[in-house]
Amino acid sequence: MDRETLGVETGAPTADTLAMLERAEGFLRKGEYAECIEAASQAAISMPNYFRPHVTIGLAWWRQGDMLNAAESFATSALLNPRHFDSCLYAGRAYMAQSNYQAARKMFEAATNADRHSTSCRVWLAHCLQSLGDFDEANNIIHSTAAQLDWMLPKNKRISFQHAPWFLNHIQIWRDKIQPYIPKNGKLLEIGSMEAMSTLWMASELIDSHGIVVSADIAYRDSYASNIRASGLRERIISIVGSSVITIPLLLAGSFDFVYVDGDHSPEMAFADGVNALLAAKQGGIVCFDDYKNQNQDTALGVDTLVQCFGQNIDFIHEGYQLIVRRKSDSLVVDFPNNPKLASNMQWREAIERSRVQDFSALGSGQLAFSDG
Repeated sequence: MDRETLGVETGAPTADTLAMLERAEGFLRKGEYAECIEAASQAAISMPNYFRPHVTIGLAWWRQGDMLNAAESFATSALLNPRHFDSCLYAGRAYMAQSNYQAARKMFEAATNADRHSTSCRVWLAHCLQSLGDFDEANNIIHSTAAQLDWMLPKNKRISFQHAPWFLNHIQIWRDKIQPYIPKNGKLLEIGSMEAMSTLWMASELIDSHGIVVSADIAYRDSYASNIRASGLRERIISIVGSSVITIPLLLAGSFDFVYVDGDHSPEMAFADGVNALLAAKQGGIVCFDDYKNQNQDTALGVDTLVQCFGQNIDFIHEGYQLIVRRKSDSLVVDFPNNPKLASNMQWREAIERSRVQDFSALGSGQLAFSDG
């Protein structure tokens, strides 16, 4: 359907249209998606040039995992109101889910025009261009987006990335929530490194030449090594190869100012890495868990179990797509939750055995205390 057929958004919605739309959005909140789509479709018929009913329909399809219909609804909304950023962004993401990268590119470019300062949109556009094989243009967007965030290293050093630059989405939150706690001569630990984007941001922004970043991964991509070399920051970075459940317990416990957990995203490994991260962090140290709110993964199950076990030892700093906590205890006390749902979904007792906790004699008693020594 072309724009001439649809027309453009004109005039204010009528009271009847708004009432139908409010009813549809109520169904959406309750998860009654068929009823939502029906009510929003009536609103769309009532005022065919109004974009919002199509947004609501798109969200209903999206939450059911129907990306084909979601893309059509969001694209219709974007055609009616090209200035509506979310319509363009969600249409692009729905097209990405179908591997329709050309259509996704058009939507992400429209979203960028609607909001030129949106980091999220520019990250998705870079990812889309990478999927199309246009790595040069993708890196141009990554460099300019990093520069918008006052991180000049990738542009100045012409550092190249081949995978989606999701970390750019977190830079401002890290500046606000993490950086105030980190001394310039700090000792930082990263579990999972990809192409070293987060590694290099930590090495260039959180510490100076007196600090160190320990980066641990089960294997390193060629782009990781080349980016470290290009950065001029090799002396600030130590790379450790191997499974995190083997390598991290070998590090000195209670010695890190910051630990970033972005390794294996299975709930068992997220839990085990989290235990090791808390033990590696010093009292007052920060631990950040990536992909906490990633709906396509079960990372949150492992992290939530960790919080239930170690909640009395931590303060919460930020909860969003990432979870950021601060270790407040010198020694850690573990409370094992009596939660049948967790036990049936995740073998957390086995997961804790992968961590550095050595005394399992109190596993059945409900509480286990141990120190960093």
